[in-house]
Amino acid sequence: MHVYADRPSFASRLQRDNRFITPERAEFLSHHLAREGDGDDRHGVKKHGIVWNGDPWHKASGPYLFRLEESMAVWKQVTCPVRWVAGRQSWVVKEYATRPGDWEARQKCFANVDEVWVDDADHMLHYDQPKEVARLIEEYFKT
Repeated sequence: MHVYADRPSFASRLQRDNRFITPERAEFLSHHLAREGDGDDRHGVKKHGIVWNGDPWHKASGPYLFRLEESMAVWKQVTCPVRWVAGRQSWVVKEYATRPGDWEARQKCFANVDEVWVDDADHMLHYDQPKEVARLIEEYFKT
């Protein structure tokens, strides 16, 4: 995982990649998403500093290919209600827009899907609008 000089540098990185995150939220997350430790800088040089707590294998290729048909077959077995929450400005939503019908086809796999949108939110909507995401989850579980 990449190492940052200090928490403000890490917070700045969060803001760079999450356009809706406030400076206060980025500063808060810099204390919960990162730890002091050893890591690599952007040139691969080992350094000590602030390191993201994330799983280093998160973006690695899996040992097998993702097979949409298999996933859809599993999703069709889901019988409980599903709340589908998406960030209105998400790059993921924009990606699906290039494949008309794909988003809807995936949703149709679920017997009972409830789609809700969060404005001013990208892919990491829980970073961008944490109170609204929490409200939507709590509202869903109360119904």
